[in-house]
Amino acid sequence: INLTILEQVVLNNNTPSFDEAIEVLRKKFDPTKLKTYINIQDNEGNTCLHYSAYRGNLHFTGILLSLGADPNINSNQGLNVIHFAAQGDSPNMILYYKEKFGMSIYQNDYNGCIPLHWACYTCSENSVNYLLSLMSDINYQNKEGQTAMHIAIHTERIRIIKKLLQKGCDLEIKNNEGKNAYVLAQELTGNSSKVSTVILSQKYAKNCFYGGKGKHVNCCTSPL
Repeated sequence: INLTILEQVVLNNNTPSFDEAIEVLRKKFDPTKLKTYINIQDNEGNTCLHYSAYRGNLHFTGILLSLGADPNINSNQGLNVIHFAAQGDSPNMILYYKEKFGMSIYQNDYNGCIPLHWACYTCSENSVNYLLSLMSDINYQNKEGQTAMHIAIHTERIRIIKKLLQKGCDLEIKNNEGKNAYVLAQELTGNSSKVSTVILSQKYAKNCFYGGKGKHVNCCTSPL
């Protein structure tokens, strides 16, 4: 990825280097040119603000926004700052953008993935827990028909699978290949795996708080 110097600093989550870089840029550019520089997109379409959301760094985010960073820029995959925050396991940033800018936790990227899909794909448990606490429909399907559970099965993160079951996910929903959670778990991990055991027993699905409606996990190819 062809990153600007500032993007590299933000992605490295280096506060002293960030503060120093901002001071240099303030001296080098007038406010208009500085705003343009801060909003430069790399060859993946990512900006400094995307990487700041991924890192969960409110210090970076506040300064970047004050200098004109645009929170509404999408990456080449249609990811916004909340998608990045979900991937980075940064629920503080999800809350920040939801409250400050009214951003939706159901926002789609270009493949129909919402932040919950991304949080499951990157095994970001804090993001998953926070998003589930807010969502009324945890069975949201992307363009390939995948729910968060389909993706969680691919990653085999048992704690996330259990959390989705506890929240009442629908195991009967089929993706575009006609596979529901039961079939997918057996196909990918085998009948005797822990994933299949948890899915098939439905042991952790006793408390169903929600009854939402209803090719593979590479639909969520990471931009990082």
